[in-house]
Amino acid sequence: MDVGSWEWETGNLSSVVFVVFAVNKNMTRIAWTNDIHLNFLDDGRVIRFFKSIESQDFDFLLIAGDIAQANNLKKYLHFLNGLISRPVFFVLGNHDFYYSSITKMSREIEKWVLDFENLFYLGMGFDFNLSDKNSPVAEVFRPPTQYLSEKKSEREMIPDQLKSLRPHVYKLSEKTGLVGHGCWADGRVGNYFDSDIMLNDYMLIGEYVGLNKNKRFKLMNRLGDMSADYFRKYLPLALSKFDEVIVLLHVPPFKEATWHEGEVSENGHLPHFSCKAVGEALVEIMEKHPDKKITVLCGHTHGEGKCRVGDNIFVITGPATYGEPKITGFLEV
Repeated sequence: MDVGSWEWETGNLSSVVFVVFAVNKNMTRIAWTNDIHLNFLDDGRVIRFFKSIESQDFDFLLIAGDIAQANNLKKYLHFLNGLISRPVFFVLGNHDFYYSSITKMSREIEKWVLDFENLFYLGMGFDFNLSDKNSPVAEVFRPPTQYLSEKKSEREMIPDQLKSLRPHVYKLSEKTGLVGHGCWADGRVGNYFDSDIMLNDYMLIGEYVGLNKNKRFKLMNRLGDMSADYFRKYLPLALSKFDEVIVLLHVPPFKEATWHEGEVSENGHLPHFSCKAVGEALVEIMEKHPDKKITVLCGHTHGEGKCRVGDNIFVITGPATYGEPKITGFLEV
């Protein structure tokens, strides 16, 4: 694959950019993983894990969040960029914000990855004004450093605004696109107010620290709604371009996808392990596109399972064990 080869479409700065990687074969092979929690490993094991991935046959790597923690995430992403030669698309999970805040870390990573030609942070981070229609939402991208350095004449033609941002919709094959967003548990599935679950999130992520149960619930709702707004904006655009779309999440969007130890999570855990707002948005969108389909890849619960929602939504929840990262699976599209 020629990672430096791009086609891009934009009529003006308010249109979505679709990025096309040159894949010179009939089928695109995708490797994906989730909840790898690299902070539980020493650097030697991290390097061996990435080298084991690099030895596999695939065109793109997708990571469904919980890569590490905020205080060491950049180090592991740096390893990832250096050891994986193919494009890596990732969303952030709740653990990736530990010892920082959602706003600070997402914006920081969004800017930081622009200097790495193989890393693509999906979802454009969290902006607490995302639901405000008057707030600017980035819809353009900066091609990777390799492209800019090798294509000087084209670089001179690209507006400065296009050099600083990334797109929301990626083309993986002729029929398949990719969109992603970390997503957050929104407290609306199960019974939040009867739940005695106290995740580390609520003590280690800045926006949650010090909130009582009622205020925490409101923040969870808001984060879930913001995630849903993102998909209402960008998933229809992807479906207008592709017959199939892979949706990369961290948090499962449906109760049926909250697998843990072979079963769907119980009511006390569900508020913290599913996002009803995103699930409803996906159903709403796909009902309007009955001839299209999406495959949702997610994690968070550390349990393995699959489910179908309606006729055209298929969800795969990946398993995980702390200290034992692995490739969750492969898809051909």
